Amino acid sequence: MVEHLLAMARLEEHAAIPATVDLGAVSSERHRTWQPLFAREDVSLVL
Repeated sequence: MVEHLLAMARLEEHAAIPATVDLGAVSSERHRTWQPLFAREDVSLVL
């Protein structure tokens, strides 16, 4: 089992390609997406 976990970890190590991300844009988009659900539950979602 340990060997399989190590093999999976090695595969995942190369699976993601680092890239620059506009955190403000991603956060704003997520805020717009989740805002209606939070509003229905009468919960404030603050960005």
